[in-house]
Amino acid sequence: MTSANAPRLDGQEKSVYWVAGLVVLLAALCGLFYYKWGAALRTIGGVQTAGHWTGSAQGLTTGGVLTASLYYFRRIWLALVYGLLIGAAVRAFVSPRRVVALLGAGGPVRRQLAGGVAGTPLMLCSCCITPIFTSVYERGARLGSALALMLASPA
Repeated sequence: MTSANAPRLDGQEKSVYWVAGLVVLLAALCGLFYYKWGAALRTIGGVQTAGHWTGSAQGLTTGGVLTASLYYFRRIWLALVYGLLIGAAVRAFVSPRRVVALLGAGGPVRRQLAGGVAGTPLMLCSCCITPIFTSVYERGARLGSALALMLASPA
């Protein structure tokens, strides 16, 4: 089937897809914010209750690097899944032209500021932002703006 014979979407069908995509994106972002802020607030509450930080570095002090690694993975697995899902969504739904328009056009300062603004609300650790960085860079963003997105997220 050639592109001339392919079925075309009318304006109403396109808007339904946009709304559905926006709802899925907002649900994912709300879940991420709830997860990140909830964990931070629980940690603050625990510190206030105990009067000191009970910490999570016991595995490192006793030499159990594997135990500490597993503990770390248990803490970040959900954020890593979010990073992978957002990276996959960028690859699947965002055209390279749109990525270039946002993160590849204009001067270097504008591109890096746009990358920083795009990365700030994600609040992912450096391990979890990597799939998003890779997706954005491979879709056409300049290296500087993709790095700004990556560095702004854990900040």
